[in-house]
Amino acid sequence: MDINNIHLTTLMAWFSPGFPVGSFAYSHGLEAAIDNKIVDSKNSLMEWLRGALLFGSPNNDAIILKEIYEATIRNDYISLKELSSIALTLNVASELTDESIVQGNAFWRVITSAWPHDDLSYLQQYLPNNKIVYPVAVAIAAAKHEVPVLASLLAYLQAFVMNGVSAGIRLGLIGQTDGQLIIAELKNSVFKSANRSIVSAIDQLGTATLMIDLMSIKHETQTTRLFRS
Repeated sequence: MDINNIHLTTLMAWFSPGFPVGSFAYSHGLEAAIDNKIVDSKNSLMEWLRGALLFGSPNNDAIILKEIYEATIRNDYISLKELSSIALTLNVASELTDESIVQGNAFWRVITSAWPHDDLSYLQQYLPNNKIVYPVAVAIAAAKHEVPVLASLLAYLQAFVMNGVSAGIRLGLIGQTDGQLIIAELKNSVFKSANRSIVSAIDQLGTATLMIDLMSIKHETQTTRLFRS
């Protein structure tokens, strides 16, 4: 992976808490899992996030990100259109789909304003109208700004872990030190998911995280909620 300081600072900006995609509003089903005592400790939160990374929608996101990145580099507009449409269909729960679309649209708006590229407005015609999922937006921006794909994947997946830890802290399950312990422990899982997606094909999309899906569906009718998913 060849990454220079400009690419590093770019990724740090894109995935910092100050980048306005609204990730703080989403828990990816974790709020319902904690409410139903399925996740009830530091260790169970860590395994929840590890399972999501390796077998859940973040794994699908990583494959989509890689495929969209490569299609953008090739100027393969047919694949770009097909893949961006497929990416809209991959989540079982509507809240998870909304989570990805809202963040994706927000990321795209900010990129086109603060990190512009001449090709972005042209490429938008190949994306579903008002439904750009998060990994698609990140992939196109990274490709056009020549940020290496593996670095982009690592940053994207690390941000997922950090947002999950933040949700766990705000829900009162863990403290900040335990949160850092989880982030450190999941470093290898982030690398594993990113490196696996690099050699994966589009026909390897799929999830095996039934409990995350069920909790995300259950969250839709949860009476008291801090999060939108």
